[in-house]
Amino acid sequence: MKNKLRLVLMSLVLVAVVLGCSNGSATATTTTTTTHVYISGQVGPSSATAVPVYWKDGALNFLQLNPNFPYGWTGRITEDSSGNIYTPGGQWNSTSTIYGYWKNSTFYQISAPTNSVVWDYAIAVDTKLNVWVGGQVGSSTSSMTSVYWENTTGPTGLTSFGSGGLASVGADSSGNVYFLGAEGTSSSNFTPYYWENGGTTPTEFQLGCDTK
Repeated sequence: MKNKLRLVLMSLVLVAVVLGCSNGSATATTTTTTTHVYISGQVGPSSATAVPVYWKDGALNFLQLNPNFPYGWTGRITEDSSGNIYTPGGQWNSTSTIYGYWKNSTFYQISAPTNSVVWDYAIAVDTKLNVWVGGQVGSSTSSMTSVYWENTTGPTGLTSFGSGGLASVGADSSGNVYFLGAEGTSSSNFTPYYWENGGTTPTEFQLGCDTK
């Protein structure tokens, strides 16, 4: 138990499951320099009727939903230098879905291709307070492309070598943005890569073994 607690406090991103109402999930957690712990997720009587939330130091906060969209979800969570909270996700009703991110409790909608599968789950804020959302889009779950949105503009595709996907987004103190993921011709030979500032040439992580 002590080792698991250390992981929560030290990790930037953690996937876990918790109970909230009669059903709930925690999507991600982040810690800040002021030692606050933020966890994003959703709560509700079932996964089909859940609403997006985040916890700050254990206190539950509900994210604002559009009146026409009673349900929603969240992805990763981050904080900027002024203490504003950002989390990507979406909202849905019985006939449609919108995608975007929350800044505190305000939802900013991002554009998404029609008749497509859209996953928006990673987020970072750079030193100029630009918001970067990472995810995947495709015609089906078996044909997805890694993409990103800058603020609400996009999606912009990242160079792909076949299959794989974007895992997370981060920004450094100089304002550079990094997109981390894995690519390969099949799921049996993925290699981790990162894209700097959305560039077309990703950098491969050296694994010390032949994965080709």
